[in-house]
Amino acid sequence: MRVVLFGYQTWGYRTLEALLGSEHEVVLAVTHPKSDHAYESIWSDSVADLAAAHGVPVVVLGPGSVAEQAHRADESVGVDELVTAARAYALAILRLGGADTPVRTDV
Repeated sequence: MRVVLFGYQTWGYRTLEALLGSEHEVVLAVTHPKSDHAYESIWSDSVADLAAAHGVPVVVLGPGSVAEQAHRADESVGVDELVTAARAYALAILRLGGADTPVRTDV
């Protein structure tokens, strides 16, 4: 099975590690950018580094601005940004995961 992994930090790393050791083909890893937030020092394993070490393409993607919005007390993201991110996730899964049907991008 072709797999597109969406994961970050230690839990995403461990999941990717398990997938890489399985019969599945990991065709893409989607993760978030590294952060200096305090919890990152606890759960700091890098999905991007592990994927790159195994030749798996990596996309750093997420709604909103990491520099201006993420990991703050008032963290928020606009609905339009969330919809755009969801479309990007769906297209990545369909195109790289081996969808047999044509992909519409006009919705």
